Amino acid sequence: MACRGIKDERARMATILTVPLMNCMAKIPLYVLISMPGISKERKAYYEKMANQAIEKFYKEIGKENPYAKILAGKGLIEFARYWDLYKIAMMGAKGKEEKKAIDEKFKKKNIEFYKVVKRGKYELDGKKIKDKDAKKVYKAYKKLVRVRKKLRREIKDETIISSYLGRVGRAIEPFTRLAGFNWRINIALISSFAAKENSVATLGSIYQSPPGEEAQLGERIKRREKGWTPLHALAIMLFMAMYPPCIPTLIMVRLETGSTKWMLFATIYPIILGLTIAILVFTGGNLLGLSGIQAMIAFYVLAIIFTAIMGFIKREPKMA
Repeated sequence: MACRGIKDERARMATILTVPLMNCMAKIPLYVLISMPGISKERKAYYEKMANQAIEKFYKEIGKENPYAKILAGKGLIEFARYWDLYKIAMMGAKGKEEKKAIDEKFKKKNIEFYKVVKRGKYELDGKKIKDKDAKKVYKAYKKLVRVRKKLRREIKDETIISSYLGRVGRAIEPFTRLAGFNWRINIALISSFAAKENSVATLGSIYQSPPGEEAQLGERIKRREKGWTPLHALAIMLFMAMYPPCIPTLIMVRLETGSTKWMLFATIYPIILGLTIAILVFTGGNLLGLSGIQAMIAFYVLAIIFTAIMGFIKREPKMA
């Protein structure tokens, strides 16, 4: 008996130690499903054309006579883009004037010409304050280029998600899940939760991106995109997620612990059916009755308590020995 207990404990420990690995492995198919097959060659060519037009416009705005035009020509623009991004990231993480001054000195030594541009043409050199109109002109033109670049990247990402295998599934089940208030975007996030529940937030963050040049909380971004949403939408999503089945590694653990594939499938399918039923009743029922989010929540909890109390009075038949 002791040997058997030791073996069981070893098996349990081995299973626990493999959970992080299984969690990581579960995310790989999710990445493939949300990224593949990608956008078509025609769309890639379109976005490449738009990017090239934005670059041409940038050079046109700064002018050929601008001394920075030669510095930013060809690979110079790519190097400057890296420099720009690194400088902005460093400054965002800086705390206090002294740290910002140290970052300025570091980037000044790295490339003085690029430094002049990122400082909007206002910088100190040999103790003298200088105002460089040409650098300021390049700064303004590059800011526009950055906005266009972010916009194109967001559109490419949106189109990739929509045309992905996961996007197609999300759209296919939308006519049914709409009864619970879920559109195809929410469907994608919920499906991604199979890998890990926190993936739903990351997926929603990818779908509901901020406009170029703006940073906003996820809730605010969803609010801007989904104009007709009400608190009932949020309530239905929360209740569904509360009932949602555990992630894939946990389901694998259920299979290993019970030794039954049936229990694993039950732990997967039953919560989905139950959660979707509750979400539909709350969302569709709430809309039909004209309830607000709070009223629907109160009604749901009252009914849940009544149902639990009724179930408590049901007597089970004693099992025969």
